[in-house]
Amino acid sequence: MSPDQAANPAGRPDPDNLSCDCRDWTLNRALFPARDPRRLCAHLVRALLDSPDGLPEKLAPRARQLELVRGLGLGFPICRRITPLKARGMTADVFFPLDRGQSRMIVLTPERAYVYDAAERIWEGEAKPACAPAVEKRVHAVLAEEEERGRDKAEERTNQAKEKQVPEEVAALADFFTPAQKTPVPEADPAEKAKPERAFPRLDPKAQKLSAPDRPKLLTRSRILALILGCVSLGLLYLIVFQLDEPKPEIPAAPPQKPGQVKAADPQTAAQARSLLEFIEANPGRGRYTITKRTEQGVVVLGCDFDREVLSRVLQKADGSQIQEVWRGFIMERLQGATSGKSLDHTPEGLKPAVKPNKP
Repeated sequence: MSPDQAANPAGRPDPDNLSCDCRDWTLNRALFPARDPRRLCAHLVRALLDSPDGLPEKLAPRARQLELVRGLGLGFPICRRITPLKARGMTADVFFPLDRGQSRMIVLTPERAYVYDAAERIWEGEAKPACAPAVEKRVHAVLAEEEERGRDKAEERTNQAKEKQVPEEVAALADFFTPAQKTPVPEADPAEKAKPERAFPRLDPKAQKLSAPDRPKLLTRSRILALILGCVSLGLLYLIVFQLDEPKPEIPAAPPQKPGQVKAADPQTAAQARSLLEFIEANPGRGRYTITKRTEQGVVVLGCDFDREVLSRVLQKADGSQIQEVWRGFIMERLQGATSGKSLDHTPEGLKPAVKPNKP
């Protein structure tokens, strides 16, 4: 019996709604959208392949992969990435598990499915594909790249937090306003360099003769980040001041919550959470999502980062002030709860309120 079937061997799948009552689907797959094959547990895979109606149109391209995982008695792999490769005349798809603590990689070739344990560096069972050496090399190269990238991001967040003397959660907000890639600055034309500078004063010639490590750093990373955030704030302030017909009253604060009372989400939060969930469902596979909404209080930017498990919201008010909120973990559960009337503080482990570093 497969691990997916062990928790509930008599799972009752519902192919029409792509749901099942087994433990694997309830705990691990229920939040995936209908078009995502990771929603399919072992019971749904078997029911859909045996159905005379065949697979739904949105899952039809995955038919061969579903046949292969059915041979292992598994549901569709819950993965964070799928890496295709070609070696020795064979093609293979390597599924990296969503949980980075798991080391079992599902490898699908056109003929059959295999399981490779990256931690033990062994193939489960007696058989392994002809392209096994290439698969092993690619798997460990990807894992090393992810580990190095994770260390770089953690070090960058720590340095930002130390430089600004704010919590690390607040430093993570900068990623929602910083471009994902840096564009190199082109070299200036020699003819342009020969022209006299009129708009700006010349630098001290002695300073220009210094070696590269000794020259003063005119633009540091923090200054560039401050410039970007300043431009965004000015643009939002311009839209608020000049584009709105008339000022709108502030929404009164909610009354204090009574003991035992369930904290509910306001309609605006529910609408924001619903829009973000729709955006995630329409664009699966990304690590970061951001939406912008105009409310009576100002402009709201709501975003989430699945790699860091951070949900954040920034409110830019008409007077230029900002309110930032950061929630750690349970991104999908918080958003789903907000659409059903709860607040973003609700998690399966109870209330976990947001961090508000600049709360007025």
